Amino acid sequence: MAAFLGARLVAVSEKMRELLETSGKFPKRRLQTILNGVDLRKFDRPIKRELAYELRLNSNDIILICVGRLVDIKGHDILIEAFSRLKSEKQLKLLIVGDGPNMDHIRALVSQKGLIDNIKLLGLRDDVPSLLKLSDCFVLSSHSEGLSCSIIEAMASGLPAIATNVGGNFELIEDGKSGYLVPPNDPNVLAQRIQVLIDDEERRKDFGELSLRLAREKFSLQKMVTQYVEIYRTMIG
Repeated sequence: MAAFLGARLVAVSEKMRELLETSGKFPKRRLQTILNGVDLRKFDRPIKRELAYELRLNSNDIILICVGRLVDIKGHDILIEAFSRLKSEKQLKLLIVGDGPNMDHIRALVSQKGLIDNIKLLGLRDDVPSLLKLSDCFVLSSHSEGLSCSIIEAMASGLPAIATNVGGNFELIEDGKSGYLVPPNDPNVLAQRIQVLIDDEERRKDFGELSLRLAREKFSLQKMVTQYVEIYRTMIG
């Protein structure tokens, strides 16, 4: 219907633009990609030590974090299975931030795996930037994505990211440079990639520095807004 009416359509990733062009029958001239952006200032804050105390996190813990709604498409069961296979001399913690219909199922799975002391289900939070600052690595095991704002927020916090190679994730993560892309629904490969970063603090640092640089160059809120404003200016003449 939108294609027939001659609307201008904005895709949030090149992958989505290609999909709309081929299956949605939109002419190229009516399609434009504008990458999602975040307010970078929110993620440039010092670590809140009292938050670590509240969550019972120790200074020598290696902390993984996943932010996303607790629904099937986010693949939290795959992440928990991968986490159960990790090994380290240091204590490993996984913070799962978000709420949704799968909360009870995920809680039961964590208990079944004997990981109650290692995986913290935090529910909805209004301090995600602070939680990201506490963490060492961001992980996302989705089965499908558009262009994940959660990954962009992790990048803006200077975190390396490991995510499934779905949707526009490959447009965010430079595989082997700022993080890793893994096949969806494969806890074994996901665990292997997480293990690499757990074992290599220097690599985590290097990946995180590139993530932050990419966020500042490509995924700022100001850059996104400027592009949308330009579209409106063009359409109103």
